[in-house]
Amino acid sequence: MTEAATRLPQDPTLEDLPDYLAIATKDGREWTLSFDDGMLIVFDLSRPGTDVFEQVLTAAPWTESVERVDREAFLFTTTGALTADVVLAHCVDVCGEVFRGLGDSPPVTLR
Repeated sequence: MTEAATRLPQDPTLEDLPDYLAIATKDGREWTLSFDDGMLIVFDLSRPGTDVFEQVLTAAPWTESVERVDREAFLFTTTGALTADVVLAHCVDVCGEVFRGLGDSPPVTLR
């Protein structure tokens, strides 16, 4: 998780990003990711019909399926069972890619 945080763009908006994310799972494969309201505008999630975050999450090599279940929540299945720290790190990487894509910097490919 610490490595993922260091890969984020150096922007004050993202300093406390992990504190604004919540993940949960029952089995290590089906996960929910939700954002605190303060992050909705940062990742262009506050407007209905925006799907940049969903597209980037879907394109991640570790996701099998993704569904946006609410304006601040996603349900996704991973390609295999993963631990919470690994999924949180992957989600932080997705946040960094989306943030870069919404700004002037070119997106970075996820590992």
